[in-house]
Amino acid sequence: MFTICGIMHRFLLIASLLPFLTTAQGEADNWYFGQGAGLRFNPDGTVEPLSDGKMDTFEGCATISDGQGNLLFYTDGITVFNRDHEIMDNGQNLFGFSSSTQSAIIVPKPQDPNLFYVFTVDTRATGEEEETSYDGFNYSVIDISKNGGVGSVVEKNIQLLEASAEKISAVLKDCSDSSVWVITLSSENGMEEEFELEDGTKYLAIDDYNTFHAFKVDQNGVSNNSVKSTFEHDSILRVFDPRGYLKLSPNGEQLASASQQNNGIYLYDFEKETGRVFNERNIEFQIAKDDLFYAAPYGIEFSPNGKYLYSHVLTYEYEEDLDTVFINSALLQFNLDILPQPESEIILEKERPIFRGALQLGGNGKIYRTIATDYESGTNFLGVIHNPNSRGNDANYVHNAIQLEGIAMQGLPPFIQSFFDKEELALLDDGSKTNSLVVDIGQSFVLQGDIYENAKYVWKKDGIVLSEMTGNKLEIFNAQPDDGGRYTLKIEFPNEDSCPLTAEAYIQIKDTFKLGFPKFFTPNNDGINDNWHHLQSGDIKYNDLRISIYNRYGQLLQEIDNSSNGWDGTFRGRPMPSSDYWYKAMLGNKKRTTGYFTLKR
Repeated sequence: MFTICGIMHRFLLIASLLPFLTTAQGEADNWYFGQGAGLRFNPDGTVEPLSDGKMDTFEGCATISDGQGNLLFYTDGITVFNRDHEIMDNGQNLFGFSSSTQSAIIVPKPQDPNLFYVFTVDTRATGEEEETSYDGFNYSVIDISKNGGVGSVVEKNIQLLEASAEKISAVLKDCSDSSVWVITLSSENGMEEEFELEDGTKYLAIDDYNTFHAFKVDQNGVSNNSVKSTFEHDSILRVFDPRGYLKLSPNGEQLASASQQNNGIYLYDFEKETGRVFNERNIEFQIAKDDLFYAAPYGIEFSPNGKYLYSHVLTYEYEEDLDTVFINSALLQFNLDILPQPESEIILEKERPIFRGALQLGGNGKIYRTIATDYESGTNFLGVIHNPNSRGNDANYVHNAIQLEGIAMQGLPPFIQSFFDKEELALLDDGSKTNSLVVDIGQSFVLQGDIYENAKYVWKKDGIVLSEMTGNKLEIFNAQPDDGGRYTLKIEFPNEDSCPLTAEAYIQIKDTFKLGFPKFFTPNNDGINDNWHHLQSGDIKYNDLRISIYNRYGQLLQEIDNSSNGWDGTFRGRPMPSSDYWYKAMLGNKKRTTGYFTLKR
């Protein structure tokens, strides 16, 4: 037994089975986005709005913190702001664009704590087809050790591709050397073609975004040559719209690309060892089966376990009687295990009168959604999918769940998706596991990981190391409110080439201690109301419940617990007289409730 936050906890260390994968700690703890909006993820999984951000962007943005969750810098892909919310030295005129879907993503240089790469994508979707100021896919280098630790952009706008879609995603390639894949979508040669309008105007564009380019980032820097994965498209499957998000699953095994065209989500498999993208599948929306209905996906995100894909879809519905097009949004969930069956699509909500928006997984295992009213107008709210590993309504989407200090527009900051690669840790009654669990007060819960020979098990609660915990299983009996929070298990191996494995669970303790107490009892041996006890609430068992019964003078007559038959109205074998008696119900060492009842003879 040991104490955390003044509460005594009961732990049992046992062995069990479950593999875990590498994860980061605090790199995604701070988000800056929209117009002065921000969000801070606390060690216990709660979030709080930030009001110190200086960024003003319609869509693209990126943020990075250190491993302890301290802000380093953020950007809209054009201007870089340091941790003091000032423009970083040489931090202007990067080749991103505030109206590019994923204008930027930040990748630390492997095995170098001071250098960071800011990858940027520009946009062609300006409405001006003769637009010539287009800069493609680039990266800049930031040395955070410069200027007293607030950083400087030391190299700027190194071009990798002449043109690309408004998409960037990244995932860990190899945890042994911390190498990373950075992926974008373009044409096979990474260039545009020249087209001509009917009036003779010539312009440059990509007719079909059909090739993924995966660039390796390792201790030697950014590779100039990409691993290309090209797909042949007919006129129906052609990807012509550069807008929309690109996301990898947290484990790096799946890739999803959203294009703002009808039925514009494409799902792929990804091979982390080689950077190869393969097995293209177009997700056909059931919500868009009506020929008068058009569904254009924008924001997408995988659930932490990779089983579900979510999409924020902009919908256009034509009402023939009114000769009017209604523009709304829908939030869809796709069960990837049963694609392409129609029942794989579940509508979490539709006909919400809001504009397109981002979906982004947070370090607490929840998915956040931007809520904008139109392209130029945002709101000071975010929606939240609280349980994204669950199917349908059990995913628990709450609209306007988080009130912000600033204004959320259409974008949220993307991160290296491996930051969120955390296996589920809380054991359920059926032997499966979850990363989020609600436990009734007074009950027990179990967290467990895999057994590895000579491995070191490091447990944390709300970021604080539980030094007495050295095994792979942790069990808490008689849970109290302070037992709730964020539990993390990190498994470290003696072989330096082996990557540590991590799992996580968020535990909420629900106070359901609502006992009923009979107003009277009649101990006359007729088999009816012969014993006085609390009235059990459902199937809840309060294993640490103790009830003390007193006479009017405060003399203790009897103590009963959850397993006893109750008080039979006697004291030391003698029947007590008809009168009022008092009780005090205790759960563990915490006083809960008092009252009185009547003994009738």
